[in-house]
Amino acid sequence: RPVIITGHSLGGAMAAILHGMDEFQNYTRPIFSQSCYTFGMPRYGNSLTTSMLPYPYHTYALKDPAPRLPPELMGYRTSPSHEYCLEAGLVPGNAPQRPSIFLTRLSEHRIETYIPRISRLIP
Repeated sequence: RPVIITGHSLGGAMAAILHGMDEFQNYTRPIFSQSCYTFGMPRYGNSLTTSMLPYPYHTYALKDPAPRLPPELMGYRTSPSHEYCLEAGLVPGNAPQRPSIFLTRLSEHRIETYIPRISRLIP
């Protein structure tokens, strides 16, 4: 049976890596993961990692600092696609410019902040 992997914060990064390993190691037929959904996930690899592994469907709050950490200066990159900003109504590629990390709020990262916002967007 297929499994949908999900996670928030560091759990989201771990879910993305597990999903990628499953598909990468068994390219012709993944063992179990069908898709991966993450929320407020930090960057989890360099540009080679994020280009080789399948992308998770990543949802983030615009002022959540975690999706911008660790800094790109350290070689970490964001997955190139499948990102959805809650403030943009989960429309891919429609996210407003992210504010400086100094204008973010730690409270925006709490899963309790994500749940009601996501619930409002589900028909």
